[in-house]
Amino acid sequence: MDRYIELALVSEEHTDLLLELMGTMVYIPTDLWTEKIEQYAVIEFLHHQLENAYAEDDILLESVMLVGTICRNDQSALILSQSYLIKLLQDLLGSKQEDDEMVQ
Repeated sequence: MDRYIELALVSEEHTDLLLELMGTMVYIPTDLWTEKIEQYAVIEFLHHQLENAYAEDDILLESVMLVGTICRNDQSALILSQSYLIKLLQDLLGSKQEDDEMVQ
């Protein structure tokens, strides 16, 4: 798990690799995320992915799915709920309202 996160944090310029890493991270068990959120600054990483106006829709979708995975744990959900990711997700929902793949 640690290696996937570390690689994702440094592979932003390589969108194909980032996409695959994030797709894999979505399947990491949710109980492991609580300690990793702070250890690897996952909130800041997701914030950057969601805030990036030039991000590919696939990266945005994987970011949203990763947030969903992390929130399945009560403690992790509490951490994310106190962050600025909620506002970014709300803005993304509004901007992608017509995209059925993104809004379901």
